[in-house]
Amino acid sequence: MKKYALVSLLIVFVLACKSRQDENKPSKNEINSVEIDTIDLIAEVAESTSILDTIAIPQQSFIEKYAGTAWTNGSDTIIFNTLTGELTSWDDIIGPKMWHLYKVDGPFYELPCEDCYTGNECHMCGYNAVEFFEESILLFWDYQNDFFAEKEGVRFFKKEDGSIASVIFRSGYFEEYESAEIKWVSINSALLLSEEEINSNKKAQEDFENKKALEMIEAENEIFDDYYEGPRGIAGEIYFANDGDVVKIEPDTYYEVLHLVDLQNLTLDFTGVELLTKEDVTIFTLENCSNIKIIGLTIRHDMMGCFTNCFDVNNCDNISFIDCDINGSGFIGICVNKSTGVEVERCKIHNCVKGAFLWENNEARSHGIPATESDITFRECNFNDNNVGNICFDHNYAKEINFKVVLDGEEFLVSPNNYKNYLINYNYIIH
Repeated sequence: MKKYALVSLLIVFVLACKSRQDENKPSKNEINSVEIDTIDLIAEVAESTSILDTIAIPQQSFIEKYAGTAWTNGSDTIIFNTLTGELTSWDDIIGPKMWHLYKVDGPFYELPCEDCYTGNECHMCGYNAVEFFEESILLFWDYQNDFFAEKEGVRFFKKEDGSIASVIFRSGYFEEYESAEIKWVSINSALLLSEEEINSNKKAQEDFENKKALEMIEAENEIFDDYYEGPRGIAGEIYFANDGDVVKIEPDTYYEVLHLVDLQNLTLDFTGVELLTKEDVTIFTLENCSNIKIIGLTIRHDMMGCFTNCFDVNNCDNISFIDCDINGSGFIGICVNKSTGVEVERCKIHNCVKGAFLWENNEARSHGIPATESDITFRECNFNDNNVGNICFDHNYAKEINFKVVLDGEEFLVSPNNYKNYLINYNYIIH
């Protein structure tokens, strides 16, 4: 009995010792708590909150970021609208209407379409579409007509300085092209557009518009050549130019007759161009025009014995001929009627009956219309083989009014009192 009691006492003692050891041994949880600095953990969580939020919240698209904001490019103002439901027109997205975003007959899609497949060929009937991106938005229409495919639209995108930009694009009848960037600033921001930026924006839109207009002419000439009555060739390029433009004509030989009416503020660069006609008509007429420069043109009648002029300048102001080769082919090089500020510089005027001729169209005598002063200035010009004279005038005109000619700084003022002094062999000649 004592033996069993001794054994029991020994077991209790061993268990007690083990219990004491276990109390001193750290638990697994206590080890983790020591290894992780709870203060640093809280700081790390706080620092990572924005990252977690970014991941949790979907990225806003361009239109969501700028919904309700108004922007200007210096001449136009647009507002990005808040999307409220199904898109049925451009007005649901942007306003006011933009000329390059007219709506074609057809559905309105938000791309990419969920049920699109290659057999759809939506462009055959025409459709309008918008595509949203995080930093930009794309709006366009697409249509295949009976002759050509057309696609045109505008892309707006974010710029790093807080402004936005747009580019107008077109897949036209013959080629793809786009405008230069057009800068927009928010109406409510501190950003301002400089005068240079405003002019650059206007030019970007005008250049695109001009490109499209010329494209239309080319397409109409190709398709409706027998029915088209608008300006073609050189005249087409000139008439679709904008105020202040330099129109560069592709160097070549052209058989055309030009009659420009009511044009202002253009520089016409004909360098390398030869303008001819086989008809006995004036080759190049300017009427009611002002501030026109004609540069580098070679002009003549491609025929024997003509009785018409190279240039007629009627009722114009500030017309300049620079570095031109004016071959009268037997008659008049430059004929001036009721025009002021005509300047001829470094031109060759040759093979004319009369190199330059001033007159009044005899309206004062035949219709009782008062005569109008004219003046013309020549600088560093070369006159050759002009049968009657280099610079002449109509004495009927001189009887009515004064007019002025300046030749390399020397002034000739012709009046009713002195015009007879210029009579030489039945012609009135200044030079």
